[in-house]
Order: sequence, then structure tokens, then C-alpha cells
Amino acid sequence: MPPTKNILVWQAPEFIKYQKTILWDFGVFIVALLFAFWGVWQHDFTIIILAILGGVLFWHYGTKEPREVTFAIRPDGIQVDALLYRYRNITSFCIFHEPPHLNELVIRNKTSLVPLVHINLGANDPQKVKKILKEYIPEQEETYPLSHVISHIIGY
Repeated sequence: MPPTKNILVWQAPEFIKYQKTILWDFGVFIVALLFAFWGVWQHDFTIIILAILGGVLFWHYGTKEPREVTFAIRPDGIQVDALLYRYRNITSFCIFHEPPHLNELVIRNKTSLVPLVHINLGANDPQKVKKILKEYIPEQEETYPLSHVISHIIGY
């Protein structure tokens, strides 16, 4: 396959990292501990293991540093590092822009495994991205997923 010319290329963190205080760490520990105590009270070893494992994973990914990712809009699709989302597999796109914290492109895939892909636009002008993408796929208004709203509230 011959190389494809990129229309727009940018680099941005893979996700927005929120500053967390010691209270956030303490909160994760307390919630995991409460679930573990509930498991002890219910005499359910599975709940205890899941509470400990869930707490450790939640804390680990909450403190993880985002890596710098290269994004590109190409004539054949949207590229995220080495992964290419082809336009024929994308049903629509939407841009959420609420400065200064939120500037992201959301693409809706035809696959049910990962139906929505959130892409950090970084410092890109959302109107420029919208104009480019409208040539290839339709824009469809989306509501911001409740899971993302909750994750922003708890600083995740």
C-alpha cells in the first residue's frame, strides 16, 4: 500500500491528567476498604479479592502519566499512532469543545466492541477539524457519556 498524505497531524497527550491530592488517594483506599469489609461481612472471598484488585488498578491508572500520541487525519481515515480508523468503518463524528479543559473529537465506529473513540484535539482549532472531517463522514450530535462526566468529576 503506498504511503498516504496526511491532511492534518498533531501530537497531544492520550488523555487529560487531572491533578490529584492526597485526599484522592485516601478516597480510593477507603472505598476499596469498604468493599473489602463488605466482602468479609458477606463471607465472600471473591468480593474481597475484587475490592483489593479494583482499588489497586483504579489507583494505578488514576496516577498514570499520559503518553504523547501522534494523531493524523488522512484521506483514508483517522490515525492514532499506528492504528487507523478507516472512514468506511466510522458512521459519524462529533466534537466536544469546552475551553480550557475539553477539546476532543469523538468518532462513532460501526463495531460494537469500541463504539466511541475519544481523540484529544490538543491545541487544534475544532472548526478546522470539523471542516476537514465533513468531507469524509457526517457530523452527528452526541451527548457526552455519563461515564466520562463522572470520571471528570472524580478527577480520573
